[in-house]
Amino acid sequence: MTNIQFQRGAVDASTAISSAWELIKGNYGLYLGVAVVAMVLTGCIPCLNIFIMGPVMGGVYFFALRAMRNEPIEFGMMFKGFEKFVPLMVIGLIQAIPGIIARSCNTVSGLDSSASAVDVTARSISLWRRIRTLRSRAD
Repeated sequence: MTNIQFQRGAVDASTAISSAWELIKGNYGLYLGVAVVAMVLTGCIPCLNIFIMGPVMGGVYFFALRAMRNEPIEFGMMFKGFEKFVPLMVIGLIQAIPGIIARSCNTVSGLDSSASAVDVTARSISLWRRIRTLRSRAD
């Protein structure tokens, strides 16, 4: 096995952000429209979202890569991911597995997926207070 050398500054975050802004600022409305439609497609269809996440994101990546290559882009290109529906759906399902496992673990433990951090913290504090009370009664 070879030693992998760590290179400080291999990716400059400020350069990446500024070059991304340069890429989208000319067609900001188009990028915003693609992002909004992608969020609506993947977020507002409860049962189908895990199946269409891969094709939708594949289309968004196709759109962005064409723009990075200075090729002409148009709104309809975001739906190009549906031309490769099955392979992109499989990739989307594989990416969704950790989220599905986490949601099922939360459901089994009694926490619903919509529980906020404040709710979880309040439940934990309440549980610890009960444990302390039970310990003090046992003594």
